[in-house]
Amino acid sequence: MTDGTWTGNDSNLFDDDLNWLAYFGGLPIGNHVPTGTASFGDSNVTSISVGLANTIGAIVIEAVALTYTFNLTNISSGSSLVFNGVGISGAHN
Repeated sequence: MTDGTWTGNDSNLFDDDLNWLAYFGGLPIGNHVPTGTASFGDSNVTSISVGLANTIGAIVIEAVALTYTFNLTNISSGSSLVFNGVGISGAHN
């Protein structure tokens, strides 16, 4: 499973590889939607649209993060965000 840090560099789409900096075993591997832990820190893009079926281990909202909103945009077409790990956690200042 790959972990990833949200950059929001391309759009507000969770499913867009270009919005992620991915890691495997702690090493950067390019741009991929994570399947392990998805980390959200300081970003200008905090309203995230989920348009496809996604399965991840966890979402971690870092202490430096603003408020994030996740929107399932195509529920009738299978838009989902399923957790197979710890789910959502966050750090607080």
